[in-house]
Amino acid sequence: MKNAEDVMGMSHLTFVRNFMKRYGVYVKRRISGTPVPAEVNHGRWIVKCPFCAGAEVISTHDPVFYCLSCLNIKNDGDLLPVLIPDNYREIEAELRDRKNEANQNWAPGERLDQLIKENEERKGEI
Repeated sequence: MKNAEDVMGMSHLTFVRNFMKRYGVYVKRRISGTPVPAEVNHGRWIVKCPFCAGAEVISTHDPVFYCLSCLNIKNDGDLLPVLIPDNYREIEAELRDRKNEANQNWAPGERLDQLIKENEERKGEI
């Protein structure tokens, strides 16, 4: 699956800092608040913002979230910790078997055995 590094050539945090630096906004390194769950959407690890309708590509290597839409204003601008499933590599392996990136999706709470079953039932279709 694609991490922020694959999509943007850098971690989510580095991208956010570079982006905001252009606009004179300082991004704190403080991490606080309730952890937000990561999911896979069209082959990319993302987090949907818990405060607004925004979403960002994130990194499983640097699991923090900062929304470029609302600037995490409801979290005092602090970064949010991201929940990455312990078995994320196995999830990625199953999703890679799906040739069409539009079908490479995983939601928090979805079990690995569900992905395996879907892949077996729809072999060649997804």
